[in-house]
Amino acid sequence: MTDFIIPYKLSKDYDKLFQLICENNKVAAFVDYKPGKEFTECRDICTIKRFNERGDIQISSRGIGYGGVYEIDVNKNNEKDLFIDACKSLNLEWIE
Repeated sequence: MTDFIIPYKLSKDYDKLFQLICENNKVAAFVDYKPGKEFTECRDICTIKRFNERGDIQISSRGIGYGGVYEIDVNKNNEKDLFIDACKSLNLEWIE
């Protein structure tokens, strides 16, 4: 992946990020993605927002859903774990 300068402090503290979105904050972040087999990996800015108290966390940008947690997948106490797994799979770094 090509290096580029980001003039922000980025974090992979997913526990803190989960806390922020649970407090109804919308957070900006960067994710890695591959638009297709023939393309190289890209990095995009996105937002993270939690839409209700039990699941439905979206990691998206301009109508593109990169990942998240969906209420149907959440059972008893795994929402945070599912969210952290999604962040790790996207190499997500959020802007502090």
